Amino acid sequence: MHDTSILDDLHSELDVSLCYTAAIHGFWSQIWAFRESWKFHAIGESRDSVHRLWLVTQQRELYRQVEAFEQNLLSTRLAQSEILIVAELLLMILHVSPEELQRFAGKSGVDAASQAFASLEIWWDTEHARRAVWHAGQVFRWASMFPPAELRDFYAVAVYFASLALWSFGHLSISKNSFNSSKNHNNRADLDDDGNGNFLVINSEEISGPRSFIAGRHSIPVLTHMTSKAGFDSTGTQHEKLVRLNNPNGVLQLARELYRNNFPMEGAPLPPLVENLGNLLRDLGGLPENRFSSCVSPL
Repeated sequence: MHDTSILDDLHSELDVSLCYTAAIHGFWSQIWAFRESWKFHAIGESRDSVHRLWLVTQQRELYRQVEAFEQNLLSTRLAQSEILIVAELLLMILHVSPEELQRFAGKSGVDAASQAFASLEIWWDTEHARRAVWHAGQVFRWASMFPPAELRDFYAVAVYFASLALWSFGHLSISKNSFNSSKNHNNRADLDDDGNGNFLVINSEEISGPRSFIAGRHSIPVLTHMTSKAGFDSTGTQHEKLVRLNNPNGVLQLARELYRNNFPMEGAPLPPLVENLGNLLRDLGGLPENRFSSCVSPL
C-alpha cells in the first residue's frame, strides 16, 4: 500500500494487477474508521471539537496516500480503469459521507432527508464538497473506459454513489441560487460549450482547472456525455454537449447511459444489480423537486 515499487520487478512472478487491487481496497478500513470518527465526534457540526485537528490531519494523510498510490499506478502499463475507479471513489468518500447522501436521497424517509439537507447545505460551499465533486466526476471518467460488460458489481455501485454525490451537489446548488436570486431557471438545461461560461469538465483528464475549482475560484463544473471508450474526449470539444450539475436529473440520466453503454447489445437485459441501480437513479430523477422545498427551512 505504501511502496508499490516493490512490484516493479515481479511481473513474471506475480499477478501485479491483483496486488494493486488488493492494496487499494486495503485503504478502505482506514477510511471507514475515519468517517465513523468524524460522525461520532460531530466534526461537521462543531468547528471547536478538540478532535477536529486530529481527524483533519488523518484525512489529509489518507488523501495523500491514496493519491500517491493512484499516481504510481498511472505510471505502470497495467489495465487501470478497474483500480482507478476504486481509488477515485475512496478519495470522494474522504470528503462526503455515503450514508448522508443516501439519507438525502430519501432512503430513511422525509425527516432524515431534511436532516441530511441541513448537514449537506453546510458542506456544499466548502473545499470538501468541491473535492468530492471532482472525484465523483473522475469515477464517471474511468467508468466510461471500462471494457464492455465489465461495469458491474462493485464498480456499478461506485458509479451509483458518485451519481448521488453529483446529484446532491446539484440540488443544493439550485437551493442556494434560488435563495440568493430568482433568475436561475434558464440554467437548468443541458448546455453547449459555447464560451459563455468558465466550464470545468469534471469527467475529463486532470489539467490546471481542477486546482482552481477546488481552491474556490469561480468555474462551473459540468459533465460531458460519454457514448463509448473510443469516443471519449478528455478535454471536451467546442460542440460537445455538456450537463451542468444544477441539472441533477441530467446527471442521473448520464449515469444511466454509462450503465447501458457498457452493455452494447441492443435489447439485451442488464445484469440484475446494474438494472436495479439504474432503476433507483431513474426513480430518483422522477421524484417531484418540490419535495426538497420543505428541507430549506430549519427543523
